[in-house]
Amino acid sequence: MNCAFLFGLMREAWWALYGVLTEKLRIALILIGLIIFAVGAGPLNAQAPDQEPKAQSHQPEPITTLEQGQVRLSELNSRWQQGMTPDSLVLEIDQLLETAERENLPELIGQTLEFLYGSLNQRRLYREGIVALERRFRQYERQLTPVHRVETEIYIALFAYELRELDKAEEIFARLFSATEDPRLRAVIQTNWANAKVDRAEFEAAIQLHLQATNYYREQQNNLKIAGIYLNIGSIFTRMEEPDKALEYYLLARDVAEGVEDPMLQITILSNIGVVYKQREQYDDALEIYEEGLRLSEEAGIPLRMAQNLLNIGNIKVDVGQPELAVEDYERVLEITRENQIPYGLALGYINITNAYKDLREFEMALQMADSAVFYADMIGLRSEKNSLIGMMSDIYEEQGDYRRALEYRKEYVEAFKELNDEEKRRNIAEIEEKYESELKDQQLALQEQDLEVAGLRNRQLMLVIGFLGLMLGASVFYYQSRNRYLQDLYDRNIELMRSEEAEEAAQAQDHVEGKRSSKTAGEGTAKDTVHGAVHGTAQDIAQDTTQDLEVFVDAKSEERILYERIVEKFRKERIHLNPMLSLRDISMSVNSNDKYVSMTIAENSGMNVSSLINYYRVDEAKKMIVAQPECTIQEVMDASGFNSRTTFYNSFRKVTGMSPSQFMSRSRYRA
Repeated sequence: MNCAFLFGLMREAWWALYGVLTEKLRIALILIGLIIFAVGAGPLNAQAPDQEPKAQSHQPEPITTLEQGQVRLSELNSRWQQGMTPDSLVLEIDQLLETAERENLPELIGQTLEFLYGSLNQRRLYREGIVALERRFRQYERQLTPVHRVETEIYIALFAYELRELDKAEEIFARLFSATEDPRLRAVIQTNWANAKVDRAEFEAAIQLHLQATNYYREQQNNLKIAGIYLNIGSIFTRMEEPDKALEYYLLARDVAEGVEDPMLQITILSNIGVVYKQREQYDDALEIYEEGLRLSEEAGIPLRMAQNLLNIGNIKVDVGQPELAVEDYERVLEITRENQIPYGLALGYINITNAYKDLREFEMALQMADSAVFYADMIGLRSEKNSLIGMMSDIYEEQGDYRRALEYRKEYVEAFKELNDEEKRRNIAEIEEKYESELKDQQLALQEQDLEVAGLRNRQLMLVIGFLGLMLGASVFYYQSRNRYLQDLYDRNIELMRSEEAEEAAQAQDHVEGKRSSKTAGEGTAKDTVHGAVHGTAQDIAQDTTQDLEVFVDAKSEERILYERIVEKFRKERIHLNPMLSLRDISMSVNSNDKYVSMTIAENSGMNVSSLINYYRVDEAKKMIVAQPECTIQEVMDASGFNSRTTFYNSFRKVTGMSPSQFMSRSRYRA
């Protein structure tokens, strides 16, 4: 049997699976069955005498007890930490939930929903999380225990909070608080409800909720939770520009946390205290606090926190006119970050030590450090910092009287800015290359289609063998239906997410209007300095007691979060992503910030780099256009959504939706 013919015939069946079951597909499925029957006794189906049969694929043990279900959750957690995809996780979760319902294991249903929340929250998949969790909560609500029912709704409210759906989050918190008498759950609700109040600038209400929650934790002698609450209250007072009250609660948090074996919490508290002291120009007190934070970081073996405290110590010494002492701290920063391979820390260390040597007028050392700073800034993409360093090196050479080198670096400095302007030209070249590659792929597809046509001419040869037709046809139809259901589920999930985002944008617009009204009477400002806090908790072992993770509350919104919301607003309201030439520089200028800070803010708040975020919103635009205009072409969608590369469009669309644009468009037309 001709292999090319077989390959072409299989491709015909494959591509037909994306559309409605046509007559052409039925013929293709019949032909595949005939091929298999015809060659059943031939070499394609024969097994070499010395070849062992393939091992059976591993089937998981059936689950009949809670303990067995917990083992399965632990296995899922390990796979999730190793990079399991969200779609695969949800499929496994659904199977486990069905088993738990069939075996009447309500506790396992609750723990599985906890695991679903923790896993998706860990990767900040908030939109996917709220859709998945709400759907499964509605399906299994009656099987849940009363405690798990409340906890699952709290998870949904937390997803809504992260999506800035504050009305929805507060409605859930208020309803649950009134409905439950469990003191632990009431305390959890209060601490998370307080965070929503902070986002609405209802600071007094947030403080009262936090203080009420401490009553339960005080009865339980849970100093970890109490210290965290005091830390949050201090952050709220910082936003209210009341540093004295903020310091009061930070100090309370430090006192309560003394007996707690949690160095990260203690270091975070000290960092916030140091910020307040520095704002008040109490440099000696700030230095003492940062040195204590350094000691705790060293004892706990946390390199990143060690480097951060040393940088703060060095900066204070520079502020008090002791750059020669700051150099020693910066050198330790370099040593720590070099040993632990932290490029960002190396870049900051070299930048700070360069400035210190320049202040000391030790220009040779400053130039040496600047060379390294330029290297690491270039490595991690800090282009503006790199250019500033080059400009500073030019100034140093000029001050030394080395005008030749000063001119060289000044030219390089100017060229760097020219390079930014030439970025558009390089993008055009890259676009042409991508178009060429896309054209080659189109030619390959044309050749494959030609092979398929040739294969169709040989259909008559296959009519001699029909015995295997029924079985093979049934199997093929089953595969088609399974594939169709899978694609339909993906499509429905994307539509749900799109509707959820639209509802979220509408809610945010309403919140914005209400916020403007309240701001006229409140007269409350926001904090001028970012509080270097961190939310205590970890999602590394989600399969364990994730209920306790609910009680880990989030620090008040920082300036970084505010900047991120402004960036998102540029995409959602001004739709800047429709500009095919949109760059990091354009985004930074639109929010009056610098490239490095914008890039870091996007990465930390979305889990994506700048290009991925831009393409995410372009794909969202493409989905909306396809749903609204099912008869439009791929090229029209690509152009209208801001893409200038067919390959980038296809790759980004599949990455975001799990489907190709053609598959999504086919489903949309079928629905229309």
